[in-house]
Parts: sequence; C-alpha cells; structure tokens
Amino acid sequence: MQASAERISFTDLHGFSALFRDYCTRYEALSDYFAGDWREAAERVRAADRAAAANRDRHALADALAAQHANWGDSDAARDGVEALRAPDTVAVVTGQQVGLFTGPTYAVLKAFSAIRLAERLAEETGRRTVPVFWLGGEDHDVDEVSSAVLLRGNRPAAVRLQAGVAASSGPTGRIRPGDEVVDRLEQVLPDTDFKGDMLRMVRAAYGADATLSEGFARMLRIFFPELVIVDPDDAALKRLAAPLFAQEIEEAETAADLARAVSEELGRAYHAQAVVRPSNLFLLDAGRRIPLDLDGEDFVARGADLRMTRAEALDLVHRSPESFSPNVLLRPLMQDLLLPTAMYAGGPGEIAYFAQCRPLYAWAGLSMPLVYPRVSATFLEPHVAKALDAYGLTVGDFSADADQLFHRVVADAMQGTLDETFDEAARRLVEAAGPVRALLRKVDGTLDKATDAAQKAMADELARLRAKAVRAEKKKQEIARARLEKAQGNVYPNGALQERELCALHFLNKYGMDFLDILRETLDMDTGEHQVVRLQGGSG
Repeated sequence: MQASAERISFTDLHGFSALFRDYCTRYEALSDYFAGDWREAAERVRAADRAAAANRDRHALADALAAQHANWGDSDAARDGVEALRAPDTVAVVTGQQVGLFTGPTYAVLKAFSAIRLAERLAEETGRRTVPVFWLGGEDHDVDEVSSAVLLRGNRPAAVRLQAGVAASSGPTGRIRPGDEVVDRLEQVLPDTDFKGDMLRMVRAAYGADATLSEGFARMLRIFFPELVIVDPDDAALKRLAAPLFAQEIEEAETAADLARAVSEELGRAYHAQAVVRPSNLFLLDAGRRIPLDLDGEDFVARGADLRMTRAEALDLVHRSPESFSPNVLLRPLMQDLLLPTAMYAGGPGEIAYFAQCRPLYAWAGLSMPLVYPRVSATFLEPHVAKALDAYGLTVGDFSADADQLFHRVVADAMQGTLDETFDEAARRLVEAAGPVRALLRKVDGTLDKATDAAQKAMADELARLRAKAVRAEKKKQEIARARLEKAQGNVYPNGALQERELCALHFLNKYGMDFLDILRETLDMDTGEHQVVRLQGGSG
C-alpha cells in the first residue's frame, strides 16, 4: 500500500498551545524547564549516559515485567527486551497513555510507534541496547476519557461506549471489565470491509475472558507492535520498587507541593500550567476507589471519604502495602523513571507541558529527568477526503470545530459573491446599452419609446429568470459542496477535534488491514517538530 506525507506547522493548526509550539521550534525559550534539547544528538547521548548510570534494581524490574507479559500475550521480541533491561548499560525510550477502549484515539498508536523508532535511533547514536517501553495509564480514574472509541460510519463520527453500569467507576480505569457486549456494539458500528472479520477476531481475543481495560489495551498493543515492552504500574511488585518515592512524598509533601507550585506559577506567567498543584501527589486505592489524599496539618485525609491517617500511619502503610498508593500526574513520571532507565520520553503536547512542571521534582527526588521528545503527530487522509480538500484548495489547517464557518468562507460566500457581482454588472450594462438605442429611436420615430421600454423590460425579465436559474444551480452545487466538506470534516476534525485526538486507529485498520502499521514505518518522519499529513491510497469498504 502506498502513501505520501506532507508537513504542516503546528502554528497553522487549531488546538496547540504556545508552550508546545515553542518547544518544537524554539527550545531555548523553555530550556530552564527541561533536561536538554531533544533535537540535538549529543543531548540524546548524554541523556542515555545518565539513564544508564543511575542505580536501580533492574532484576526485580525485569522479573515483574516478565510476569506481566505472560498475562497479555508474550512475544520473542518483547521477552528479549525485558531481559535486556537487566543489563546495566541498557536504556529505554518510554511513552504511555491512558488505557482507552480499543486503544482509544489514534495518537496512542502513534506514541507506541514513536517510542519504537526513537529506540532504534538512540541505539544507533549511542551503541547501547535501547528498549521501547509503553507505560499503561490504567490507574487514572477519569472514566469519561477512556470509556468510548470513536469510529466513522458513513463519514460521520460514531462512538462505541461502555455500558453505563460498567463505566460508573471511581476506581482505577484500567481495572474496568468492558465485557463482550461492547465488542458486539463495535461489530454493529464498524463498516463492512475485507478486514472487518480479522479486526473483530483480534479485538475479541484481546478483550475476551473478562479482560480489564488495561489487559485488552496491552494485548492489542502486543499484536500491533511485538517488540514493545509494556508496563502496567498497577502491580504490587512494581509498587514495592516505588515505595521509597511514595515514602518521600509522604514525609516531604509540603516541599514537593511548594516546588511544583513555584514552577507552575512561573510557567503560568509565560505560558500555562497544565496540571493543578494538589496538597499531595498521592492517591489512596481503597475499596475499589482511587481517592485523592489531602494534607491537613500533619495528617493525610482521603478526600470525600471518612478516612484520616497521621503521617506515621501513612508511612507505615507504604512499607506494609505500597500497592495501596497511586501517583498523580506529577509524581507518575518520577515513579516511571525511578523504575526504568529512561533516556527519552515520547510525549504529546499535554505531556510536554506536564514535564515542564516536573523538573524541580526530579531534583527533589534525586532522579535524572529524561529528554522529552515530541511524539509523531499525524493526520491520515483517505483518497475521497484528499480529493475534497484539493477541490476547494484546503489543507488540514483550514479545519476547526466550526464546520459551518468553513463552508461559508470557502464555498457559499465565494460562490454567492461571484454570482451577485456578475449579474449586477450585467444589469448595469443592460441599462447603459438601452440609453443610446433609445436616443437613436427617438430621432427616427418619437412614438417608439414604449416599444423601447417593453424591450428593455423583457431583457431585464429574462436576465432575472436566468439569475434565478443560476441561483438554484448554485444552491444545488453548494449542497454538494457542503456534503463533501462535512464528510471531510468528519474525517479530519471528527467531533471538532483533530483526527489523532478523537478517531480510533481501528477505523484505519478496518479499512487498510495491518498494512496500515507498515505505512507508519514507511511514511512518518521522526523529525517531529511539525504535523504530518499522510495521503493514503486504496483501502477497503
């Protein structure tokens, strides 16, 4: 399957923050908040050296990962990657994402792809074994963000959602069990193609046997990318390794909060602070719930729950049962890089903004901050969508949440303006042309004025009838144009969001099969400072 790629600046797209745009093009403006310039090979090498030099229990890590991998389908490549992490000079390129239904928006697949390609590059640049790692975001409790998968049916967004009862959870989303019924709904929404049967068999295998969202997500990633090492942090063995970090957070919660608050205020004056700073960076996992811990004097209070612990009691619980705790968005990267020899992290716009708030926390925890590399950002244009854009001289950057505004700017206003101007000019010239004729006829026969008026009115009436026909034809043409643009909008900006943030990768896999994953490798560039637009060819259905 063939494809071609174009590039477009993030400044020409809707929805990207000034912080992210500057990070991609003017790293020096943000250098105080990060560990090094992601664009420089020398910086990447230094980041790998720092990651390899840090002391960590690699064997305990590898043992825990080996046990996890047996649960969601192992592969020789992934098993080899896990074993490679035991070696003291091996480093990792890490990425991660919340465990959305059926892998969620396409950018989750783009993140995994980015980690794999960057690991290959870093291995060439350093001579070190470099392992691509995907960190499952299954401990978050925002069910809305993971409970649906958006597909296209008839070029219109159609969501497959978890049942209301299943989605009503206040605990870690990764533990939710979607059940077979949600795959049945997927079958109803997914258009018939040559690849639909294979896709459904893959999804049923991943989410069967009462699998959790984390297990289903991991099993699908394993099918897509056999070489990817996958980490589920909701694991007692890994939490034991992270216990010293949790203990430090409990002992020094005020210090950590002050550091995060100071850098957040500084970022807020120049850009924005992505994460809200909380009194504590820990959650308590209790009775199936994930509850924020607040600091009240010397005590920790579970928000919204009748539970209070002294600092000593919280420390004792960390030592006895570290799996009872879960890090928040600012502590999660530190847990990740305490466990893993992370040289680089492949992150999206929001994550890059989070990392900007984390640098003082890395120093506080005595950890090396990884180099943060923008993940691949891409829009995929199917042939009929590309034709529509070309017909109206549009790019992906012309689309936004307001489809009606685009239609009027590009089609309706332009057409109506041209038609009105043309017929108004013709009417004016008709009046001008009648003047000399009238003057001549008066010289010939003064009684011909009425005949001249009648002729002029007849011509004006005919011009008006022609104008009415033109208006009707134009409206029909506009209806066709509107339909084409609405289809393009549904593909490029479904539900008012950039395609990669909304549309599930299953849409493309259903139409192009597993060849779609080959397209990623053959077409996408790891110079990720710009958005990439890939024109697909062929497809089924």
